[in-house]
Amino acid sequence: MAKKKLSLASALSGAAKSTNLIETQNVSQPQSVVKPGEAERTSLPPSRQGKKGVTGYFFPEVQRQLKAIAFEEDTTIQKLLNEALNDLFVKKGKSPII
Repeated sequence: MAKKKLSLASALSGAAKSTNLIETQNVSQPQSVVKPGEAERTSLPPSRQGKKGVTGYFFPEVQRQLKAIAFEEDTTIQKLLNEALNDLFVKKGKSPII
């Protein structure tokens, strides 16, 4: 007896339908509604709560120099960047932050 050939699309469609039936039967209503992003805020460490990330892309040499300066001064890259940004703010006529 010859096997019936199924296309990949029809096989996936059939699998999706059977999965959807199982999922819809086991779906329960949520106990409480969580606003988007709310769970992330509570999972942040206290040092990051109420703050936003600011990123940039630089050459690897920039990272190496920052690490070297942080090591030499026994500080963190975070504190060095804070100092650098505050210097920029003052230069541009803005008030320093923290």
